[in-house]
Amino acid sequence: MNSGVISGIRAVTLDVGGTLLEPFPGVGVSYATALRRRGLTADEAEIEKRFRIAFRQVQTERAAQMDESMARLAWREIVEQSISPWCPPEKVGEVFEELWEAFAQPDNWRPLRGVQNDLELLHQLGSVPMYVFSNWDSRLRRVLQALKWEKYFQGIFISSELGAAKPSRDAFARVQKILGLPAGAILHVGDSLEQDYEGALAAGWQAVLAYPKPAEAASCRSIQALNELPQYAPFGRT
Repeated sequence: MNSGVISGIRAVTLDVGGTLLEPFPGVGVSYATALRRRGLTADEAEIEKRFRIAFRQVQTERAAQMDESMARLAWREIVEQSISPWCPPEKVGEVFEELWEAFAQPDNWRPLRGVQNDLELLHQLGSVPMYVFSNWDSRLRRVLQALKWEKYFQGIFISSELGAAKPSRDAFARVQKILGLPAGAILHVGDSLEQDYEGALAAGWQAVLAYPKPAEAASCRSIQALNELPQYAPFGRT
């Protein structure tokens, strides 16, 4: 689905996890490594599957209300559900603490292929400000600062600081209020159909789905790389 540049766009918000960054060397590897340090064996691929299910479930359950302490509790739930077949209950806490700190380190994240160059391109084209809008906690600021991406974004909106997470309408409404723009003047870009695309549309925003599955691409505004964003947003236009 491609309807050309959307009129009236005055700001673009970008999701982070799965849209700009990915865990490195990966959730399954990192979680299994933490278990191995304690003499526990685990299936990396199975951890990855369990993580994806737990992440979707916990994020959905807690979307309407979020702060730093709740974000930490949510991540403990996700970790516990991901590793429970291999980790005895008395070890979960220390594994979680190790992983919580590990994923605050920039070395455990890397830009998706092409993202660094694409952000630079969009920045050089100019004409529309970009913002981060992510279901994350304050650790994200440390990661983005290490990447030296401040010049690309006019602001950073994080669910634990907003008090709500995508796809909750409250999360979108709070960002909109800060931006001081009509809902239809904001374009959100992210890789989650439910949290990013459908969440934005339900809030009255415009939306583009990043890296869609074939079935999704047929029914959504979508891109396969950030450098395709100018087909929807007025980058490089005055």
